[in-house]
Amino acid sequence: MTRAYPDGPYVLPGRGGKSFPVVFELLPVRYKDLYEHLTLKEYMLTGGMPWAISEFLRNRIIPAHVYQLYGSWIEGAFLRNRFAVQHLPHLMNYVAKRLCTPFAVLNLARDCEIGANATAESYLALLERIYALFPCRFADLHTNIPSARKNRKFYPIDPFVVHLMAGFGHGWENTYNNASKWLADSSAEGIMAETIVASELRFRRGGAPSYWLGKKENDFTGKDFIEVKFQNNVDVAEFFWVMKTIPAGTTFTVLTKNTRAMEANIRLVPLFEWLTGEVRAR
Repeated sequence: MTRAYPDGPYVLPGRGGKSFPVVFELLPVRYKDLYEHLTLKEYMLTGGMPWAISEFLRNRIIPAHVYQLYGSWIEGAFLRNRFAVQHLPHLMNYVAKRLCTPFAVLNLARDCEIGANATAESYLALLERIYALFPCRFADLHTNIPSARKNRKFYPIDPFVVHLMAGFGHGWENTYNNASKWLADSSAEGIMAETIVASELRFRRGGAPSYWLGKKENDFTGKDFIEVKFQNNVDVAEFFWVMKTIPAGTTFTVLTKNTRAMEANIRLVPLFEWLTGEVRAR
């Protein structure tokens, strides 16, 4: 998918340059453009990366050399910036294990033996610049002003990058099988669903998402509030707490696997329909 901007750099993973006066942001293919060819579960394996999609549709697997190619995009960025590439597998594995969970960069630097917090921040900033990851900050429910001091969540730009992160440093030969086994778990499906929603919000529906965490948690705050509950059966009553918590007149959308419901300002919508705009039979 391509979007035009009036100014700024011409951004493509692993590439740089300028185009004046119109600048483009090139993104992985969105599910809305693929759902006639891939189920949502299959998209969780291929993401929107063209070569991964092509190989999967042809062979029903994604071979090791595809992961190696996309992995070299990230590794090459580290090498070009003279960063310590030996930290990359630990960094990527660390973030992969903490998807959808806020964490402190202090802990990342310590657990990955990076050394300085500033170095870890530089690594994360580079991953954001090359469109591998993006941050999701804590924000106040009423002002939606992000906090610079709270722990951040980090999401990959695309589902395929999740499997790259998990596979770094372990050899690419078993990455597809490991990804398939991981997605067989319902909790992993939920993590991937939230990742897809985060990317959709960040790059296609109005800018950087934030989150809120109190006695309850809200996955994504902003103009509207979104919670990902990727389960077969979801009860709207689980979310009555939001009526006293979020600003009046705000819609609270819960993205489910199959459930549809509407009560007051709470609506339950299957993720497939939210992504594609298509109503699917139960």
